[in-house]
Amino acid sequence: IILGGTLYKQYLAFGGTVEKLMLFACAVGSIALAIPCVVQEHTLQLVSFLVFETCVGVFWPSASSLRSMYFPEETRASVMATLRVPQNVLII
Repeated sequence: IILGGTLYKQYLAFGGTVEKLMLFACAVGSIALAIPCVVQEHTLQLVSFLVFETCVGVFWPSASSLRSMYFPEETRASVMATLRVPQNVLII
């Protein structure tokens, strides 16, 4: 996860956009999680899980940046709480 945070900083330092990085991280993470389903080699499974964890490390700072860009400061807490309501209904 620490590696993903470092990659996030480096990508933005070179002028990349958060939206493209998030899209790439989600796509690579999906592929990385699909690999252990079809491959029986343990080394390749381990590497794919490490790649997924790196994508998770990219995801969290990207999600925070996107949240701050698209939700105004004044309404951010209420919007995020409202978005959690369906999740809480599904859990109960």
